[in-house]
Amino acid sequence: MLDPAEIRAMKKGTALLLATGMPVAQIGLRPWYAEKLMAHIGAQMRDEEYAITKRAVAAYEERKAARSGR
Repeated sequence: MLDPAEIRAMKKGTALLLATGMPVAQIGLRPWYAEKLMAHIGAQMRDEEYAITKRAVAAYEERKAARSGR
């Protein structure tokens, strides 16, 4: 049994695998997008991350302006 603090302290790239009837296992994750077969999506992923960030910043600025009464 892990304490919540131990779960929060798990290093990046690890997860707990829960399966019915089996003990909990700590596993290492591999980013699927880092595989050689996925190299073709690199530019598209970068563009999407930029678009997501741009929308998030715009939404933040909009909320900030609404709070300040502009």
